[in-house]
Amino acid sequence: MKHFSKAISFVLALCLVLSVSADAMAKTWNLCNGDITIDFDDDSNQQVTQGSTTEKDDDIIIVTEDASGNVAETANTIKVESGEGETAKFTIQNVDINSSSLDGAIDIINGSTVIMTVSGENYIDNVSISGGAGAGIHVGNAELTIVGDKNSGADNVLNVNTRGDNGYTDNKAAGIGSNDNEDFVGVINIKDVDIESHVADEYAGAASIGSGVGGDFKGNVNITDNANVFADNGNGGAGIGSGENGEFAGNLYIKDSVVIANVYENGAAIGSGSGGNFTGNIDIINSDVTADAHKNGAAIGAGKYGDFDGKMNIENSNVTAQAGYTGGSHGNVGWGGNAAAIGAGCYGDFNGEISIKDSEVTATSFNRGAAIGAGGNGGEKRDTQFTGTLNIDNSTVNANFVSGSANKGIPIGAPENAGSSLFTGEIKILGDSEVNLLASNNEKNGDYPLIGSNCKGSTGTIYIEDTAKINAWQGELDKDILSPDDKNSFKEAAQSGGEFVNIEPEKISDIAGGAEVTIKHVPKPEPVVQISDAVVFEVDTFWKNVEAIIRIAEKGDEIIVDADFRSIMPTYILDLVRRHEVTLVIKWKGGEAIVISPDHGIDYMFDSICFETLIALLDE
Repeated sequence: MKHFSKAISFVLALCLVLSVSADAMAKTWNLCNGDITIDFDDDSNQQVTQGSTTEKDDDIIIVTEDASGNVAETANTIKVESGEGETAKFTIQNVDINSSSLDGAIDIINGSTVIMTVSGENYIDNVSISGGAGAGIHVGNAELTIVGDKNSGADNVLNVNTRGDNGYTDNKAAGIGSNDNEDFVGVINIKDVDIESHVADEYAGAASIGSGVGGDFKGNVNITDNANVFADNGNGGAGIGSGENGEFAGNLYIKDSVVIANVYENGAAIGSGSGGNFTGNIDIINSDVTADAHKNGAAIGAGKYGDFDGKMNIENSNVTAQAGYTGGSHGNVGWGGNAAAIGAGCYGDFNGEISIKDSEVTATSFNRGAAIGAGGNGGEKRDTQFTGTLNIDNSTVNANFVSGSANKGIPIGAPENAGSSLFTGEIKILGDSEVNLLASNNEKNGDYPLIGSNCKGSTGTIYIEDTAKINAWQGELDKDILSPDDKNSFKEAAQSGGEFVNIEPEKISDIAGGAEVTIKHVPKPEPVVQISDAVVFEVDTFWKNVEAIIRIAEKGDEIIVDADFRSIMPTYILDLVRRHEVTLVIKWKGGEAIVISPDHGIDYMFDSICFETLIALLDE
């Protein structure tokens, strides 16, 4: 009897296991059979609706197949909605969607949180047939995570395309992002997947990834975990960022990934669209980024008419940025391009902050813009200015300005245009950095600076640390210009007519224009100081941290720091306190706290000052 009971128990257990396994198997939904809606029931169970069928399903796989099981094209769409505290999850597996939906081929409803797994090779087109259509994947005010299927055994690729039916009928929605006249305020996470996003219309104006025409980019795009992203655009909108007439006010975070972005005209490859300012943040960490903007928009920064007012941080990365190259021979190279490669668009000011650390950056501008800094004026009498900050720390930066005419660009700073372009900001070249500056055009040479600006009234400051190296070359390139696709081509071309010359820090004024530009010699960092076995610190790191705090403080703030046993302060801290209108209180073990107010009135000729001298000057 016991043996019989055990046998029955075993059979029941086996049936239970088989039953659970069958229920747990993912169901495949064929989008060719009709539109699919994914949402949740009243008990927060994920469910799928197709036609008259609604079923609970936690592991949704969507395909597009014909009767023989082959991949087929369909015009049907996917709509996904989740409520508060719910996350919708589904997989697209070798789908081919070619729709003309006003809501988007895949529509993520506002307020939803969605994880979409990409398996195999997938194509999503949303085509405007009668002058309007939604995004390829619509994300306005939602959070979408796109992740590759680790178990697919193949490359996981997502191709997204928004266009008109004949290539010119406008589709004003993003490839991945918001629709026409809709802000992008959501979150797009791209992880461990290959994505190609295209806005194919020549006059569309939407971003490939970001916002549609007239929409601001206020949300967050995070590209991480070995993702490969290619974003391509025709005119007006950014490759990644905002659409035409949209501000870039959000955040783009790139880490451990490869990103390539191209724009043909007026928008930035990465940043704001034409007519939009850049006020947000870009972080590029441990990644390879290549950006190319052909006409009037920065490769990374602001589109045409756009100021660069935000922040960009490049760390441990390789970045290549090129703006204004339209092809052709050396004689007409650069016509049509007037933006900075990294910075402001055509007619735009550089008022923000760029930090380059432990990286290699190659920036090349053609025609009138700076390689890094302010935009050119496009032939009109408009001033453009460099009032912001560029920090280069322990990095290699190749800054190239090239023109086929007598246009007056500049490698780093504010280019001289028909107006008066001023440099009143700060450039810091620190650590073991190597900065290669090249300026060349075909008709007039030798009159333009390589860093700063040669316009009167330029009162900016250039800091050069002892350990940094600056190489400079100015003149006419060889007629047989090398391909700009090679980031070292201009340096090599220049060397065919003359070598780069190392510029000693004290000689930097020879290549920095502007009679009032200040060149400050920065000594090597102070050595590590050991006060006791337990206290070891680096003096220069401390003051760099103080500098960072001052820069993010608000007007009127009081900042209190503990300098411990330090007794010397860099004098540029005095300038920062005055310009940012804050009060700095320095506690130190050598005496009473030192209070430096924004109206301290101290002008000091040396690069550093001891606390005792500082106290005496404050008491006067």
